[in-house]
Amino acid sequence: MMYISMIGYLDSVRHQKNLTVEKMCDGITNPKQYYKFINGLSDPSINKFEMFVTLKLEMKMSEFFILYEDHLENIVSKLVTG
Repeated sequence: MMYISMIGYLDSVRHQKNLTVEKMCDGITNPKQYYKFINGLSDPSINKFEMFVTLKLEMKMSEFFILYEDHLENIVSKLVTG
């Protein structure tokens, strides 16, 4: 699946790490609010986004942003080459 939004990519990494939404949200927010983030109905605060990345995905923010940038480049490459 092609994710362009940063929060969509965050959810993609959650899936790759086999984290349930409940575990992803534990101590940060509730699953209902998380689904609102994923579906573009609400935006997480910078603090919540950082907690998702560092505490739940166990990544440094810089690592996440590098992977996200690579992901975007991959999408663009696929769009350009067809």
